Amino acid sequence: MSKWKISEDKKLIKLWEAGYTVSTIAKETKRTIPACRMRIKQLQDLNKIGNRYRKNYLSKDKRYTPTKSKLSKQQAMQQAGMNMDKTSTAYFITKQCDDIKTMLLKKNEAYGDSALTPVRVFSKASSDEQIKVRIDDKLNRLMQGKNILESDNDVIKDLIGYLILLLINQEKNN
Repeated sequence: MSKWKISEDKKLIKLWEAGYTVSTIAKETKRTIPACRMRIKQLQDLNKIGNRYRKNYLSKDKRYTPTKSKLSKQQAMQQAGMNMDKTSTAYFITKQCDDIKTMLLKKNEAYGDSALTPVRVFSKASSDEQIKVRIDDKLNRLMQGKNILESDNDVIKDLIGYLILLLINQEKNN
């Protein structure tokens, strides 16, 4: 991709200092994860940003604790140029994505990694194909129901969750 602009560097620095992961920074800067890692390393070499964790020596054995960011998630996103007041679209997008992330992590913990690494007792179909079957089943239930889409947000979130799992599985296999 193209050379990093000053505004992109500023956005990266603010998100990095707020404690965001490299994958989140990549999404927000519309860059790849490796490109962001490389740019973070370059900025660290230029002393424009520090390492994520500064060593705070607690005792003679030199244990350390990570330093906490002074900015809240909302403040960091505002400084990075994203309007995060509670009436903005960006706020609602962030909230819905966080809810779906929480749901997926809870289900993954409860059911194991069954979507991406199925047990394969009866079906020998690929993970991709099995996820697509789950999506088809969910869409079939939507088509059979009366106004279920308008009345049941869980159905929508489940469908989004399956689509995310499909995306993850396809990225893992490419």
